[in-house]
Amino acid sequence: MTSTQPRFVRSSYILVAVAMAWVGGFVLLKLAYVQPNISRRAKQVERDVASEWLRLTNQFIRARRSQMLRHTTDWARDSGLLAYLHQRRLDVLNREIPPESLAKNRIACVFICDRNGKLLTTWTPSGAPHPAANDGLRPGSDLSNWEVFRLASYADEFSGVANTPLGLGLFARAAIRASSTAEVEGYLLSIRPVNNLLLGELSAMVGVTVSLQGTPELPPGRTAPRFGQIVWRGADRVLKGTQLYRDSTGTPVGYLVVRGRAEPAYRQTRTVERAISTTMLWAIGFALLMILLIHVVVSGPTAKLVERVHGLRRGQPVEGLATGLRGEALALARQFEEVLGHVEKLSETDSLTGLSNRRSFQQSFVHELRRARRYGRPLALALMDIDYLKAANDVLGHQVGDEMIRVFSQVATDNVRTSDLLARLGGDEFAVLMPETTADEAELVAERIRKHLTTKTIGRGEMRMSLSASMGIVDANCPGGQTPEALFGLADQALYAAKRAGRNRIVRAEKIEDARDDETAYQGQSKVDHLCKQLAGLDAKFKRLFVEAIGGLISALEARDKHTANHSAKVRHYALLIAHQMDLPQHSTEHIARAAMLHDIGKIGLPDHVLLKEGALTDSEWEVVKQHPVMSVRIMEGMEFLDREIPAVRYHHERYDGTGYPEGLSGSCIPLAARILSVADAFDAMTSSRVYRGGMPVAAALEELQRGSGTQFDPAVIGAFLAVVAQENITDETLAQIAPPSGAPDDRPLATA
Repeated sequence: MTSTQPRFVRSSYILVAVAMAWVGGFVLLKLAYVQPNISRRAKQVERDVASEWLRLTNQFIRARRSQMLRHTTDWARDSGLLAYLHQRRLDVLNREIPPESLAKNRIACVFICDRNGKLLTTWTPSGAPHPAANDGLRPGSDLSNWEVFRLASYADEFSGVANTPLGLGLFARAAIRASSTAEVEGYLLSIRPVNNLLLGELSAMVGVTVSLQGTPELPPGRTAPRFGQIVWRGADRVLKGTQLYRDSTGTPVGYLVVRGRAEPAYRQTRTVERAISTTMLWAIGFALLMILLIHVVVSGPTAKLVERVHGLRRGQPVEGLATGLRGEALALARQFEEVLGHVEKLSETDSLTGLSNRRSFQQSFVHELRRARRYGRPLALALMDIDYLKAANDVLGHQVGDEMIRVFSQVATDNVRTSDLLARLGGDEFAVLMPETTADEAELVAERIRKHLTTKTIGRGEMRMSLSASMGIVDANCPGGQTPEALFGLADQALYAAKRAGRNRIVRAEKIEDARDDETAYQGQSKVDHLCKQLAGLDAKFKRLFVEAIGGLISALEARDKHTANHSAKVRHYALLIAHQMDLPQHSTEHIARAAMLHDIGKIGLPDHVLLKEGALTDSEWEVVKQHPVMSVRIMEGMEFLDREIPAVRYHHERYDGTGYPEGLSGSCIPLAARILSVADAFDAMTSSRVYRGGMPVAAALEELQRGSGTQFDPAVIGAFLAVVAQENITDETLAQIAPPSGAPDDRPLATA
């Protein structure tokens, strides 16, 4: 049976979904809320930084104007400059306004005018007249119409920005007054052009590049502002800002442009972004940690528990369901172990008597025999059959038969030792495994049971009968009992010797010949014996009729496929050879013969398109074919005289390593008859032709059997079959004469067995 093994339980999928939803929520939060807000914040920071750069530029321009006005006013108030107005001596001018003072304050030119605005002279840092004098600015030129004179003409001191003969520049104007009358005698005008030198000073003061442009290079889609500011980031990731610059009259003279890298502001923004991202990552990590913790404590152990339960369903060995588990899964596993322990106890217990069943007994028998052999300790085995149980069932009813079994199990339980293992193997057969016990001591135990049984009577009304049992005893040192199967077979032979010798007696395996002598001396039968003979006669007749009917079914089955003709007869032949080679008792050989003829009877229920298909079967078709042992058993069920053949038929496709079907039994848990049929069936299948292949040579088939020894087949059975092949001289030439067709005399033992 195959089963699907889930990797996770449902809670694992829920945890994964929660983790994905949690992470997805945080990612969505970052994309939909955090990232846009950070972007808006970054743009706001850019606007603030650029605005600050423009503010500082304007502030530094005003500071330069104020500085020029202060120097110009100081020069105008000096009495020496008033003397120059009257004397016109350059040495006085050179002394009062030193050229180096002009150069230090970056003043390009100083104009000295009279009270009416007539130019008297110009003065430069070089001490010579300004070159503008060559452009019509000569002494006597009227400067009163210049903007620098019209602006705030009422003020003695004034500074600003205006267009001058030197171009756009900063100017400072101061009146020269007489010290006695305070009347205006003239004017002193200082001019500094707005050139690269001035813009370089501003750039150094602000920390960014400052320029004055007629039309700034704006990003696509943006227009030069008439009011306010525009801030943008260039392709080189340089922050830029601009605003319209006006002179002191309010006339636009260009655009003041600042450009630079706002790294401190960006670092602050990135710090905020990293802080938010780190917080989100910590939250995600904490959530994942909690989910992982839940998985480790709850979901993971539960998945392990489910996997182990599925392993148990597939028949795999599991050390313990609760091993390595924790939390709720541990509590659940312990409850499972309690339930499984109870179920296992039920599977190893006979429901009618409460004793161990055949499966449990076989495992204990193999274990105890190995222990006894390893340490050289004594071990005894007793097989017991209730006498006349079948006759009691037929005459008095099955309720009386069940009561006989219960009374027998109680008597046996009361008379065995606590160290002994008492089991019901099936039907009327019981077994007692006695560790640390010799054959003599085991015989005493068996005799005690037999004597106590004679005191018990079972029946209804006047029809009552005394209980008795036939017993066979063997110990581990008995010759020929090297394997568990052989030792069990010796005990079985002793049991049947006791039955043939007249029942209600004990026979030891090493004294079977003595029991046969007693058998000849056995005389007479009780009334029950006579009734049993009559019933047995009817039973044998019924068996012959049934077997003849089954033979007809087998013939019909093999007629469907010419390649499988005589398959059952040949398997029976090989199985009998193996049984004789292994020295199995006659009754076991008879059961194996019947089982061999019936082992494939279930194939009569398989569809022709599957049974006769040429080529490999599909998985679904193979699953149908694997049901034929179960179908065979269903046909045989209800026929009590075939009870001993059913296990061999049911399990003849089990493998020695436990990977066969239908139940995955392994080793000695597979009935010996089934292990023999498995080898016989495999050999005939390999050496016979099929619709999809030809038959193998005998040598190749034997090599294949040896290769499967210990995995697919029982090594002991393989050894016996190899010996048979050598003794019987089975070759490719003699193979066709191995088994006669159906109806030949060789088929007779099936009907008469």
